[in-house]
Amino acid sequence: MAFTSDGKFKLPGFTSTFDMRGKIEGRGYFTWAEALHYEAGASGYYRAPESKEVVLNILRQARYMSKFREFMGKPIIVTSWYRDAETNRRVGGHPRSRHMQGMATDFVIPGMTGYQVARAASDKLDFTMVLHI
Repeated sequence: MAFTSDGKFKLPGFTSTFDMRGKIEGRGYFTWAEALHYEAGASGYYRAPESKEVVLNILRQARYMSKFREFMGKPIIVTSWYRDAETNRRVGGHPRSRHMQGMATDFVIPGMTGYQVARAASDKLDFTMVLHI
């Protein structure tokens, strides 16, 4: 876990300062706060990526998720994205969970069941989705 009092943070392998409220990728839908599970306000804690490779995976995943969001035409609510090893253990994640590499996103689409989301994805897209219901 890392901490930021103002939502500004650095990423490994990058010299820029990022903002939790900022989009992960310019035209996309998802913010760093969603990917890093930022707890705004008094705590300011977030899950800090451990390497540039993890950050690049988050960027790639954000592009996939934005494409999926456009395809679905509905908002997506992220429930879990990047997890550090400690968080992954605490929530009972698989020891080699792709969440720890920034390559997995748990989400819901309001008004749709998990099965409906999976069906839409498999019917229309070349999209790999592992569904845990």
